Amino acid sequence: STCLPDLRVASKGGLAKCAHQKCVHLGQKATYRWVQERGIAMSLDMSRTRVAQCPVCQHMYKRPVPNIAKGLLARGKLPGPTWQMDYIGPLPQDRGCKYICCRHISWVFDCPSL
Repeated sequence: STCLPDLRVASKGGLAKCAHQKCVHLGQKATYRWVQERGIAMSLDMSRTRVAQCPVCQHMYKRPVPNIAKGLLARGKLPGPTWQMDYIGPLPQDRGCKYICCRHISWVFDCPSL
């Protein structure tokens, strides 16, 4: 059975939907490969758009959204993996020192400037 009676007169959106359903929601590359094997003109962008709009695919292939707290600085698990400059301050300048802030152990080291 075919999705559409005549693929030559089908709209591009309907063709992309039909091809995507025939590929059993296997993704944009499988949809594109299916139409290419049958000699049907459809771009990879159309296939990509159809997969992005498909509610079944969106439900089956949920991508986790990273939980990034805005405004917080990253804290490393070991000393040295996260280096930052000019984020912490202002620090006192009356002693003629420069400061090193360690985000791993949350210490501030003062170094006399030369």
